[in-house]
Amino acid sequence: MLTCESVRSTDSPHFAMLDALYARAFPWHEQRESEAKRQALSHPRYALEAWFDEGVFVGLSGCWQFAGYGYIEHLAIDDTLRSPRLW
Repeated sequence: MLTCESVRSTDSPHFAMLDALYARAFPWHEQRESEAKRQALSHPRYALEAWFDEGVFVGLSGCWQFAGYGYIEHLAIDDTLRSPRLW
């Protein structure tokens, strides 16, 4: 079953694996620096979530919620799970 857990600070037990995937999945010019990551995590409109399939980390989403709409800023799937060969 697919589940998600909210990550609200860099002290979260899931932050290190999220941050590692973030670094692999996005070019450096699309990434926040450390302080900007902490600021986003503390913002009430921002939600960073770790996604799990049967307890195994599979990806992340970083979203902003505004009046009347939401904005998905980052969405990444673990690179070892992308486009698996089925044959």
